[in-house]
Amino acid sequence: VLWPDFRRGHLYDSIREYQQRERRFGGLAAEDA
Repeated sequence: VLWPDFRRGHLYDSIREYQQRERRFGGLAAEDA
């Protein structure tokens, strides 16, 4: 989606997708440490 067409629904979808990611901040997962 190009910027002029980026609407509130796109923002919420992006936030939901980001929240579902496993973020490790460059480290190992807790079970691997």
